[in-house]
Amino acid sequence: MKKSSIFVKKRNMKNLLVLLSSLFVLTGCYKPDEWNTQYTSLGGEYVVERVTLLASDQSPVEEGTNYYTGDLYVNDNGTLPLDAIEVGITRWHISNSTIGFNPAGSSTGQTLWLNQYVLSRTTTPGGDEMLSFNINGSVKKFKIVDCTLESLTLRSTGQWAFGSSGPYETIVIKFTRIGP
Repeated sequence: MKKSSIFVKKRNMKNLLVLLSSLFVLTGCYKPDEWNTQYTSLGGEYVVERVTLLASDQSPVEEGTNYYTGDLYVNDNGTLPLDAIEVGITRWHISNSTIGFNPAGSSTGQTLWLNQYVLSRTTTPGGDEMLSFNINGSVKKFKIVDCTLESLTLRSTGQWAFGSSGPYETIVIKFTRIGP
């Protein structure tokens, strides 16, 4: 009788161990999307809420100039359509494979994006998520700084203000999602 009760206890312990192991494997590695922006969908229409121009001149300290609703950010070295951004008005559309600029209405009521480019989303070895697209031979790269259901913040990889000299400038663009 003792042997059978020991056998039952061992079998119950074995079943309990299998159950706990299964629960750990099934739930231990799961993180909801709101904990990890890496899996957040970027798809949607956005309006520029704020542009911040950051410049550093041989110094780790960045000086910033903010542009808010009603301001016009102009980049003399920029490529159309990124050469001028009207804060509070300029809209972008992002899908899984394209990025669109310059919206126009159609006779059917849909929004047409007059300038569309192939979009690539990659992750750097350091874990930063990047968006890149090619406009007329010029590759534009942005780091995804923050992404939620309602907003998106991107930071450009930067450029020198005067060719290869002067301050090194990057822009941070904060967007508000306004549609699908």
